[in-house]
Formats: sequence, structure tokens, C-alpha cells
Amino acid sequence: MDEFIIEDEIKKIPNIQTKEYLKEVLSSYHNGNYRSAIVVLYSVVVYDLMNKLILLDEIYSDNNAKRIIDKIKNEQKLKPTSSDWEKTLLQEIKDSTELINDVEFHRINELVKERNIAAHPLIDNGNRLINPTPENVRNHMRNMFEIVFEKEALLCKKIIDEFLKNTTDYFERVRTEGLEDFLNVRYYSRINKPVREKLFESLWKLTFILDNSECEKNRYLNVFCIKTLTEKHLEDFINLIKQNSQKFNNIKPSNFSCSINDKAINQGSSRITALTSYISKYPEIYNVLDSTVKNYIQIEANKNISLFTVAYFLSNSIEAHISKIEEIHDKILIEPNGYVNVNLYDCIQEDALMQLYNRSKIVLSQIQVKTFLINYCGKSFTYYSALSTYDNIISKILNDFDNSDFELLFKLINENGEFYNNNEIYRITKQLKDKSSKILGPNFDYTKYDKIFKN
Repeated sequence: MDEFIIEDEIKKIPNIQTKEYLKEVLSSYHNGNYRSAIVVLYSVVVYDLMNKLILLDEIYSDNNAKRIIDKIKNEQKLKPTSSDWEKTLLQEIKDSTELINDVEFHRINELVKERNIAAHPLIDNGNRLINPTPENVRNHMRNMFEIVFEKEALLCKKIIDEFLKNTTDYFERVRTEGLEDFLNVRYYSRINKPVREKLFESLWKLTFILDNSECEKNRYLNVFCIKTLTEKHLEDFINLIKQNSQKFNNIKPSNFSCSINDKAINQGSSRITALTSYISKYPEIYNVLDSTVKNYIQIEANKNISLFTVAYFLSNSIEAHISKIEEIHDKILIEPNGYVNVNLYDCIQEDALMQLYNRSKIVLSQIQVKTFLINYCGKSFTYYSALSTYDNIISKILNDFDNSDFELLFKLINENGEFYNNNEIYRITKQLKDKSSKILGPNFDYTKYDKIFKN
């Protein structure tokens, strides 16, 4: 903190009760009651440190925190009038946690000495109670804000090990359902910038750099975690990558083997695939990676059309990206002998197509992507692909359709027997009519599309 403004620093403190107690310190300081300010400041330090241990014990089941708490309670029970437990608290936190180091421990002890002088009737040569100077009080306050109050309890333990264990346990029980809320409440909302950056570095390494069996097993989960961690701190992490380029670009190509027309592409299949999935949510990250890593991404995306679909950051525009997808799709369908393999038509993963559509909303290319998706669905070659692409893609974006979108869709499915001969056509057309009537109006002539709107 270059400029220490107490009122601003109080706002950064995670513990609400600590904030309230510090108002008394602040009031004493502003009123010139410097002895009182020192005494209360020390009391708040002890309270805050103890509270951090209780949080670790009760919320994070930290055995080390529980051991320290039990030791202190035992000392209080044996010596109910003694304050020796306070020394034990400080010593144990210094020796057994990552919260304070030796230098910080020394500074807290300087406050302890000042507090002892302020709390006891020591008299100077002028027969006056010794009073700390305002500069001294302010210096102690600043130290305690930096050393204790603004630090998170999670610094007291090896956060990465604890984070990975608890997220893995959660994921094994219910997969990703509710996982983002769990991460935000239990971790992300409680950690400060240094801890957040440490966690980001560790997740990056586990997800995109290391390639052992444990990392492979947890790669899908770790991609999810690093995506949600990045959500509110993208700029911070971009700067972190820039400042530590060698560390974050230490990514090797993967031994990834698949056919370009493989229907499903698991984002945990390889490090580069996982990185592509991550960058597809935060394409700004792509710009700060070095050219070698970018090349690895390009090579791997070209191995699978679903992966390429979400890698829109590889193209200059969404329009250019759609053209490339269509080109790859045509190559997959048409075999060397000119035969069209209809079973490969729906080779693009539906989640990838929806991700492309959601991205188009952000970059204002929604019209082009809607047209692409309508054509992709309307030209389906089998009953299954017609029904699947409609239910999993088109039905989800109908609320964004305008007149031309509906009419294009009606035209295509009215000409496609995979739709109008489909057993589900009545359900589909009922939904289409319900949705489109609000846009097309009561006088629209549906009979133009007689094969699908039969009544």
C-alpha cells in the first residue's frame, strides 16, 4: 500500500466483525486517544487471528487449525486468568501455518510491546503516563492491516491441496451441478489477489502443462475450475501471463489422435484440447500466448471439426469461421468416390454449435450464425439428425428468430422428408407455430409450407 488511507483499507477486510472492532481503533486514533488505540488494535489482532483458525476448522475441516484451537482452549482452562495463551496463538500461527512469516511475527511482537506499555501504568521522567506518538500508532495500524486483517484464512494452509481434494470429492458425487456456486462461496469469494493468482498458476499447470495420469483424470474438472476462477478476474490473469510468459507458455504438443469427423470431443482429451476449450470462453487469452502454443492449438483444432467450431478465435471473424466450418463439413461428407456419407452429416457436437451461437451474440454476428444453424438443421440427412439438431439447437434459439429466420426454416424443413415424414413433426410444427405467430402475425399464410403445416 503506497498510500495508507485507513477508511479505504477497512473496506478490504473480509471479516465483518473485524471491521466493526476496527472502528473503535479508528475512533480512538482520530480523537487522540493513542494508548486506547494501541490496546484495542492488539485485541482485534488476537480476535482476527483466532477467528481465521475457527473458520479453517469449521468451514474447511483443517486439522492443524483444530489442533491449535484445542491447545489454546486447554491453556485457557488450566490458567483462566492468564493471557499466556495469546503468546501460544501467535507462536503456533507463525510455526504451523502460512499466514505470517518471521518478519511479520517480529512486527506483531513490536505491537505487543507497545500494547504492554500502553496498558500498564508506566510513567516517564515528567511523571506522565507514557503515550505512543500518532506516527507510531499509524505505523502499527498499517502493519496489522497488511500482516493480519487483509489476509485470508486460506493462507493458513496449503490451499491448492485442499482445493483440489474438495473439488474432486464434490465432482465425484454430483459432477458439475452446483459446482460453480460451491467454488464461489467456499473459495473464490474468500481469497485475495495473491492467493487467487497462486491458485490460477496451479490450475494452469495441472490442466495445460502436466500430462500424468492424475492430471488426465481430472482435466475436465480442472478446466471447469479455471474457467469459473477467470470469470471476474480476466484482466488480472492476462497481466499475470504477460509478466510470467515462460511459465505459462511451457506447453507441449499432445499425442492426440482422432478423426476429423469424430462426433464428440471431450475437452479433457488432451492438454491442448483443454486449453482450446478454455480460450473459447476467454479468447483474449489467446493473444498473450506465444506463437508456438498458438500453432499447437491450430494443429489440434484442425483434427476435429467440433473442436475447430469452438476455436473461433483462430479466424478473423465469425463469418470467416463459419465459411471454414462449412468447408471442413463438406470434406467430411463427400468421400473420395463422390459418395455422400449421410451418417456423418451431424458430425459437429451440438454443444460446440451452441457455444458458437452464444459467442456470436457477444461479437454481434448473431444473424450469420443463425442462418448457418438453420441451414445445418434444415438440410439433415436422417430422421435422427433432423430431430436431434432441432431439439438441441434450433428450439433453444427460437426466441431470437425474426421473420426471415422462421421463413428460411419453414422452407428447408418443408422440402426435407427427414422432417415432414418424421413422427415428431406435429410436435415440432406446433412449437414453431406458437413461437412464430408472435412474430409473423395472425395473417401469415402457413399453407405455403403444406408438408409441415397440414392443418
